[in-house]
Amino acid sequence: MKRALLIIGILFSCAGAWARGIGSAKDLKAYIETSNKGGDVSAWCNADGVVVLTADIDLSKVKKLPQIEVFGGHFDGQGHRLLKWKATAGLFKLIEREGLVEGLIIDKSCSLKVSSGSEEYKVGFIADFNNGNIRNCVNEGTITHKCKYLMAPAYVGGLVGYNKYIILDCKNTGNISSDTSGENKESVSIAVGGICGGGTGKANTVSSIVRCENEGAINVISNVISYYAGGIAGNAGRSQLKVCVNRGAVTADIRETEDGNTTAGIARAGGIAGLAKANILRCENFGNVTTKGACGGYAGGIVGAPHDILVMADCVNYGTIVTAGEQVSHTGGIAGNISRQVHVRGCSNYGKVRFEGVSSRARSTAGGIVGNIHVPKSQDCAAYVRECINYGEVSSASGGNKYDSTNRNSIHTAGVVGCAESRPGLRGCVIDCGNFGKVSAESGRRADICASAVNVATGGSAPDNWAVSITKVPAQGNITGTVLTPSGDPWKGVVVTDGRQCVRTDAKGRYAMTSNLDEVRFVYLSIPANAVIPTRHGMPATFKRIPRHSKAVVANFTLQPRESANDYTVLMIADPQVRPFGWDNSMETWHQTVAPDAEAFRASIGTDVYCINLGDLVYNEMSAWDDYLDGADIIKCPTFNVIGNHDYDQFNLFDTSLGDICYQTYVGPTRYSFDLGRIHYLVFNDILYDRKDSGDKYHYGIDRETLDWIKADLAYVPYDRTIVTCTHHNPFKTPNKSPHGSHNAYSLNYQEYLDLFSQYWAVYAWNGHNHQNFYYNYEGKNTRHGAPNIQCISVARATGALRFNAPIASLGEPQGYMVLNVHGESLDWYYKGVGTGQDCQMRAYPPSYSSDGSVQVTIWNYSEGWSRPAWYENGVKVADMDFAPGKDPAYEALFETVTNKTTRKYCKPLDEALIFKVKPSRGVSSGEIRVTDLFGNTYTQSVNW
Repeated sequence: MKRALLIIGILFSCAGAWARGIGSAKDLKAYIETSNKGGDVSAWCNADGVVVLTADIDLSKVKKLPQIEVFGGHFDGQGHRLLKWKATAGLFKLIEREGLVEGLIIDKSCSLKVSSGSEEYKVGFIADFNNGNIRNCVNEGTITHKCKYLMAPAYVGGLVGYNKYIILDCKNTGNISSDTSGENKESVSIAVGGICGGGTGKANTVSSIVRCENEGAINVISNVISYYAGGIAGNAGRSQLKVCVNRGAVTADIRETEDGNTTAGIARAGGIAGLAKANILRCENFGNVTTKGACGGYAGGIVGAPHDILVMADCVNYGTIVTAGEQVSHTGGIAGNISRQVHVRGCSNYGKVRFEGVSSRARSTAGGIVGNIHVPKSQDCAAYVRECINYGEVSSASGGNKYDSTNRNSIHTAGVVGCAESRPGLRGCVIDCGNFGKVSAESGRRADICASAVNVATGGSAPDNWAVSITKVPAQGNITGTVLTPSGDPWKGVVVTDGRQCVRTDAKGRYAMTSNLDEVRFVYLSIPANAVIPTRHGMPATFKRIPRHSKAVVANFTLQPRESANDYTVLMIADPQVRPFGWDNSMETWHQTVAPDAEAFRASIGTDVYCINLGDLVYNEMSAWDDYLDGADIIKCPTFNVIGNHDYDQFNLFDTSLGDICYQTYVGPTRYSFDLGRIHYLVFNDILYDRKDSGDKYHYGIDRETLDWIKADLAYVPYDRTIVTCTHHNPFKTPNKSPHGSHNAYSLNYQEYLDLFSQYWAVYAWNGHNHQNFYYNYEGKNTRHGAPNIQCISVARATGALRFNAPIASLGEPQGYMVLNVHGESLDWYYKGVGTGQDCQMRAYPPSYSSDGSVQVTIWNYSEGWSRPAWYENGVKVADMDFAPGKDPAYEALFETVTNKTTRKYCKPLDEALIFKVKPSRGVSSGEIRVTDLFGNTYTQSVNW
């Protein structure tokens, strides 16, 4: 018996040793006190060193819980709650860059009552200041902030006061109120938000608030000048807002000062943010947004005032947006007032938009998408509003105004943009938009699209590329539709996909599939070879977007039959990598040099022409998409696009699919297929942007979702067909300093997709990414990494060396692109430089360019299969030239003109230019170089000295 009791005692002792963590209020307080003293906290950590809660923590008997002053470790609440906490500050004062807090719930029994004053103030239930990671945390408690003597900025948020890094998958349901209507310093600011108060100034590289949701009411009263209220963030600053949802009401009320003076302040309020200086992507607002009181208001369903070069893409508002201030106000379903180079694309408004204040000094506005756009002198571009649709009612009251409809200071009310005004010569537009809502105004100007547009382009119509939401029919799929000819005849056998599965139309042209409509964004076609490719502004219009929150949709397509052409030309263009106009000459080169040359070439040949742009279409800046696409539209043929690593939102972490929102909004699906003649083309992404930290790099390979789609697509393609893959990075083979490049056997799912493609007659894998021309044929190679049916072709950067964008690039190649000629299933190609033809494939240098008196030649598309260049004198072959890779002399000379240090860093001459050399005979002063490519075309180049 004694022995049994001893064993039980030992077991309990061992269990106690391993039952580490915080399980009570006493434990939590002890941990905080020890942590703040820099002591050993291992007693509250699990075996992995993570601080963990092991139970819900009742804090009702704790009079004042101290803050965790500085935290740089890992804290996991494991889904447990803090209960009955009467807080006066956040649990963490500062979460450092390496810190991670997750899985913590602040129960609705908790409350946070605070006051601020002479110093900058930051407060949130989880953290006052977050410079690290907060994930999967929830606040249900109420927050009350009051101050009658606000002398410094204040930031109040449901979870975080001030954010500098990552808040992911968090939620606030608690109500938040702030009253700072006392004797405040005139220049201070107040920012209040459901998830975070704000985060101004310079942020970390990927500072983001992602997949967060607010249900609490945000109620702010103040008389300060700078005033921000938002369902997610008050003043988001440079933190990107992505896939966030607000369901709470946001109310901003600016009061008169105690001496009765009317404040000169502006209330900036939005369903997602009051003010933002970074992209806002795929966010939704269901809450009502109201600004009122003795001020003006900028109120938007998504953001009150976007205030930098940024993109607002694929955002939707359902809430009612009202400004009722006593001064000039701007009200919009998506944004209230824009005074920077903001790009609004693919956004929709379903909520009511109303101005009912007083416009006493200048015009006030109400717009279904944007209230007001103006351009201050500091800006060199106006805003772009494109492919946006308003369905909500837009209205304005007279507010005692007596302006007639001809007065530019009257109230401007419109279905899309109330007023858009720019200076002459600057880019700015409100185009391809639509209004389906009622527009009414008691006075002032009123219009369907813009009540006033000054030096801003307007026109076009919204694209008809949305599936129609319906009630799901039992025993049918939740995506259904037809593919018909213009005359209504059914089109049998067309492959239809949601990007994950593929089905075929039946004899009546019908199809059906069951999809997860919370995740899929498109339903689209694999265009058959005997159909005309429908386009819009040059891009294939082969898809329908799926409206969010749909239970079932119908997507009908019309295809025009044609005779299938087996002979045609494809322009393979790689890496335009454009940045906005005026940055580094890349956009100018794309618009004025490369695209016009491609169009001139297209117009000069008699066969059908198509264009495929192989990724890195823009260079990190999502605000470049509009102008990139305008440049692509110069080429008057169907232009297909591939997503590249620089086409991803560079803020992206954790999930590849979070990084392609802009690409999907501006371009469409990232994976699709089509037939041209006898060849099946597959376009897909092989860049995995799932990095865990801003210091990490993206990865290569084909993820499971994409690979499953490729299998589903190829299930309808016979094995005796030729396949052309178009990706940014080559899935099989890429160049490096070795003669044969490097295999990609370590890419994700390599062996599985290699086995899949190995079954087909021939596979031509085209890509960009490497900024150089490269060719590799696996046939006859003794390697286990590839298959003999695969050939790999990389294409040089179209616009020249990165950041330099000069006519000659760092390997000596001219700006240009590859011309692919297709004859049935026979393919041949050559590199075409801008301003030259097929005959120009090399550049020769006389002996004066070398130290040993050799003639040199750069052959920029030279590869295996080409003949060895031969040196001729007086028409007689004298010698074969020796391969001597090095720096191209013409580019070296051009590089010396570069003075900007950053540009020089990116565009240094590379010593891998494909150079050959030969010693000419004594007394000779001229000669000729001849070389034959792998398709039997012979090129010649003369050189004299």
